Amino acid sequence: MVRSFPLGPARSSAARIAGLLLLLALCPRALIIVSADAPFAAISAKPEWRVRPAEAQSPFVPAGDASHDSHTSHNSHNSHPTAAVAGLDLTLTPNTQVRDSVSRSHCTVRDTSGSERAVVMALCMPLDAEGWTWWDDPERQRTIKSDQVYENLVEWYHAQPVYASYYPLAVISNSQTALCLAVPLQPARMVRFRYDGPARELRAEFDFGLSPVPGRFPSCADAEVLLFEVPPEWAFRQALTRYYELYTEAFRRRIGEGGIWMPFTDLSSIDHPEDFGFAFREVAPNALGTIAADEQLGVASYVYVEPQTNWRTLRGNVEPTHDSYLAQLQEDAAAGDRKAQATLVSGIEREDGRLDLYLDPIAWTKDAPFGVNADPAVSSSSYPGWPSKASHEMTELSRALGWNGHPTTGLDGVYVDSMEGWGVLRNYRKDHWRVSRYPLTFHHDTQRVCLMNFWGTCSFVEDLAAQLHARGMTLMGNGAFHRLWQLAPFIDIPGMEYGWFQDGAWLPVPDEQFLYLRALAGPRPYLLLMNNDFNDASHMEEYFQRALFYGCYPSMFHGHTGASVPYFSNPEWYNRDRPLFKRYVPLIRRLDKAGWRPVPYAAATPGEIRIERWGDGATGDLAFTLHNPSSLEQNVILQLDRAALHLPDRFVANEELSGVTSEVDSSAAGTVIRLHLAPNAYALVTLAPGS
Repeated sequence: MVRSFPLGPARSSAARIAGLLLLLALCPRALIIVSADAPFAAISAKPEWRVRPAEAQSPFVPAGDASHDSHTSHNSHNSHPTAAVAGLDLTLTPNTQVRDSVSRSHCTVRDTSGSERAVVMALCMPLDAEGWTWWDDPERQRTIKSDQVYENLVEWYHAQPVYASYYPLAVISNSQTALCLAVPLQPARMVRFRYDGPARELRAEFDFGLSPVPGRFPSCADAEVLLFEVPPEWAFRQALTRYYELYTEAFRRRIGEGGIWMPFTDLSSIDHPEDFGFAFREVAPNALGTIAADEQLGVASYVYVEPQTNWRTLRGNVEPTHDSYLAQLQEDAAAGDRKAQATLVSGIEREDGRLDLYLDPIAWTKDAPFGVNADPAVSSSSYPGWPSKASHEMTELSRALGWNGHPTTGLDGVYVDSMEGWGVLRNYRKDHWRVSRYPLTFHHDTQRVCLMNFWGTCSFVEDLAAQLHARGMTLMGNGAFHRLWQLAPFIDIPGMEYGWFQDGAWLPVPDEQFLYLRALAGPRPYLLLMNNDFNDASHMEEYFQRALFYGCYPSMFHGHTGASVPYFSNPEWYNRDRPLFKRYVPLIRRLDKAGWRPVPYAAATPGEIRIERWGDGATGDLAFTLHNPSSLEQNVILQLDRAALHLPDRFVANEELSGVTSEVDSSAAGTVIRLHLAPNAYALVTLAPGS
């Protein structure tokens, strides 16, 4: 059915969404086709939950008509009873609320056959969006064509895809409005946003495994999707700003001044460590004697843990096979090794029934890691007296942190390593399914139901963060937001190790990855560790400048090779680069304190010049970072929206890297700042009240 509606006068977003839901209740499966620049209220159809079996690439099927349906308008509750999906032994229970200009639609899918099922559940919005813009991220966009499918999906290590979207939201826009689908940060779900041109449909898809085994999700799974509108200019950035407003507590900043990250090395071994801007240091559980010295330097200390692995050393002249490692693990567990016991309790069961063990060569160690499920709810009932991996790690952490009667050590929190590591492993161990607080999923090749191991890490980190925050402590995480966003509510100090050289070639972190890190960190600091050979300093200042552009703190660790030397153990390296730290870290701190603002309310000419905004004119800390990615010198004009930026009547603009006062031209037509950028050059423009 195709219906078109006349365009009415502009209304508030809240009124448009509420009116839309009421209007389209009369034609819930309509496809509405109007021009590509029409407002959303005139062109969208009522979203509808549908489902399909995973093994069949068939259309999504809605539930049958329910016995009754109730709907009221704005600030109301739109509830549907459970309805069967014809021929699939499945039911859907949708529920929609409209509040504060946001439509929140929740649905539970349930299997009625009693078997294990792999299904895809989706919120489907019929919409002919040809000519609209699909946004991959805050900067990248594509014009929608009716014969193509648009999505921005995660890639993963070793060709193991997650089939999920990078961001917790998706945005499409036209000249009058932008429509955003999003999922809540908690309870987290893996979601795949897609605009399907041939089907003329915008969808949020969820891959679920249904089984009678899980205690929280017996033969069922659920998801929630948010729908809201934002202005079309800077559409994805506008959506991010709204998302931060909706989940303020999840993006809360719990630390004061930021700074760079020191991995392990004792700060007292460095000449004048205060020059480098250290703020956070990870420490080994057996090296807590340096905490007092850290505190004297104003550096916070975080004890190390990697809950989702057990790295084992193979003893003797034994061939490194799965059987030899497992035999020694069992031997150690029987002898009282608590970590070995915990690995047998919490070990991931592969599809072939064996415990997960990674045996491929690793450059920096000969140890091999068993993958484990870090969920604190994993039971050791089959191994009386043995700990789970989560309980073992929490016992060790409590001792280090001075909890549960242990003496205080002065630690500021916990450092969780490899936060997304081992996350894509599929766990077929059904006693682990039973206690999962997240729904099951399935293997895309075999459609076998399984548990994604990342959910165990999420459960561990969520519980640990709650205990830390209750004590005024914080959580630091390595590998944060490398591919996944679901840990965002729990990490206070996110960071990442990166290699910036590959086979001797300079390979900086791509802009889309940098922007992803920045967006997920929000108002919190983001920390970087460079891992490579530090003898070549030709790109070192560019590393600092690139970090400045995104307001991230740059530091160094080592290259992942067996002969690597930690950067801060070599005075030749860090003394060579000391001026860079002294110059750039204070500037990054200035930006970090002002806070990243997704919407710049400024435009740069030429158009290839990239800009990011920090602070606001009303608080006196407004600043812009700029990058000329081209190979040409550019005369840049930065045009500002005075009202949106709350600019004072008179102000001074300074370019901090050159020390030059930028030319400011204000008139009734607007305010522009003029500056010059060399090829691949960066700039930091700060604005302050003045004449």
